[in-house]
Amino acid sequence: PFTGANRFVVSAAEGFVFLAGLVVGMVYGGRMRREGWRVACEGLLHRAAVLYAVTTGLTLLFVVLFQYTDLRLWLDRAYGLGLNDPVELVVSTLTLHYTYHGTDILWLYTILLAVAPFVLVLLRYGQIVAVLGASWVLWYAYQQAPQAAAIPWAATNVNYFPVAPWQLLFVHGIVLGFHRQAIGRVLGRIPAPFYLVVFGLGMAFLVLMHRAHDTGRLAGWPILGWLAGEEYLVVFDKTSVPPGRILAFVVLAGFSYSLVTVFWVPIRAALGWLLLKLGTNSLRAYCLHLVLIVLVYNVDSLARMYDRSRWANTVLQGLTVGLTFAIIIGWERLEPGLAWRPSLPLSLALARRHPLLFSSVSAALLLVTVGGAFFAGSVRASRQTDLASATTEAGVLRYIPPDGRSQVPPTLLLALHGEGESGPEFAAPLIDVARNNGWALLAPTISWGDRSDIESISSLVAETLPAIQGLVDAIGDAGNPVQSRIVVFGGSRGAHTARLFALFYPDAVAAVATVGPAPCLLPTEELGGDPLPVPVGLGDLDQYVGEPFNREAIAQTAFWIGIPLGAEVRDGGCPWGALGDHQPEERAQIFSDLLAAHGVRTRIVTASGPDAPERLRGEALHFLRASDPRNR
Repeated sequence: PFTGANRFVVSAAEGFVFLAGLVVGMVYGGRMRREGWRVACEGLLHRAAVLYAVTTGLTLLFVVLFQYTDLRLWLDRAYGLGLNDPVELVVSTLTLHYTYHGTDILWLYTILLAVAPFVLVLLRYGQIVAVLGASWVLWYAYQQAPQAAAIPWAATNVNYFPVAPWQLLFVHGIVLGFHRQAIGRVLGRIPAPFYLVVFGLGMAFLVLMHRAHDTGRLAGWPILGWLAGEEYLVVFDKTSVPPGRILAFVVLAGFSYSLVTVFWVPIRAALGWLLLKLGTNSLRAYCLHLVLIVLVYNVDSLARMYDRSRWANTVLQGLTVGLTFAIIIGWERLEPGLAWRPSLPLSLALARRHPLLFSSVSAALLLVTVGGAFFAGSVRASRQTDLASATTEAGVLRYIPPDGRSQVPPTLLLALHGEGESGPEFAAPLIDVARNNGWALLAPTISWGDRSDIESISSLVAETLPAIQGLVDAIGDAGNPVQSRIVVFGGSRGAHTARLFALFYPDAVAAVATVGPAPCLLPTEELGGDPLPVPVGLGDLDQYVGEPFNREAIAQTAFWIGIPLGAEVRDGGCPWGALGDHQPEERAQIFSDLLAAHGVRTRIVTASGPDAPERLRGEALHFLRASDPRNR
């Protein structure tokens, strides 16, 4: 409930990793003291082997679902699998060099458990300083050089849980669990209600700060105003676990622990039957919830609840948890060796022993069954946003998010396609991305001319960019208010147009991300005293938009340039202009340096391989999410 749909400053993942380490320290640390290091290490390695089997098995299962079905999974299919060669994919999975989204945290857990015996042995011999010191050094190394600190190796699709930063939580959990009695005696000197008040105030502060960030009011805060915008996302980044996220986790962990401690009796009476059962079957529950998510995404009656409102979504979450619980109960009763009276049906036994539990689970299952039948929900091949809400006419796709999602107007994503496709075709995979981010989406179709003819390019610029700006303005004029500054995504030849659009109308663009050829245009009016007309430069920009290059406005626009190596061959390179003789990386760097002189924030990313465009596309969309003007 405190993770804010995985958009808060801390998520459930931090708690999972920390508690996993805590349990290792408590259970296997105690076993090491009683029975020796060999017995404890054997138990840990056995658990790691089970996790390895689950991780690889689930990864291959979801790869099969992705490849051979049209089922809607929780990750947009536009991102692809990350690998194209099936042999390489299987081998990479078995060697823990590949995961599917959702099994990446299991990948992390498997590796952490495999090295946990070494940590316990060091703690057993009193080397707590060495353990914590090594953990912090590794964490710090990742903050400074993430690629160099990718241990034990870089794995495909492990985007959010690299070992180097996340091990910090796990290792500290082991240390606390191993020395829990000594630490408990120290912390127990202060009454638990005091901790609850202190951490409760800290938790309230985090919620208010996050709300101010979401509504754009954080910039007006004293002292913390510098956190507004992208800096907020850097300080609380999930992947690198920076100091801000660590502090937020400490606050949330302290609040949760003190809350449970103070109100343990009523909490256990009300929810102990559910939480303890799920907690003692955490791995089984996690695997089940991945499968149930697929069910929810592909059954119409459930999917409609997912999108209908926050209340409907909350009810759906509760039903899913109840179904997970019911399956675990049934699974336990059916496992060989468990003692239960066969003369008494399982449901009657459950009702007699736990009447509240039985009533809750029965009601949940009844609602799911009756609701599905009542709404005539059939299983559908792919759960995507209903294209009835995304109008396509005259080669233009428009999507407006449903009303009532937020009091803040949505940000408009302008998608510009390349050659060989239309705007709606290019934008189709982006509809779910727009829905998930609460974006409006506009994708016009551009009639490309001869790229090698500079006169043709000049005519295209003069006609196309004002027309696109007119379509952007028409979104708001049609009674669909959007943010005054949009985000732009361009691919292939659309990359050139996206950058030009931002330079032509900088006061209307918050960020632009491109995947395709490097820039051909110099974002300046002259070079060495010689004027640079459009599209070579911006020397006669006033003839196109009525005013010269707006340096003040462009300083507020962020640029992300993704270059898949080899794209130059497909897109014709740079046949004209001052940058024609330069390599793609050089052109991008010159473009970036000229913008940086105006205070513009730019980033250049290159990638190679057949999956480079897909990988860059994912990073580009992540950049646009981080640059959403609603976050400023």
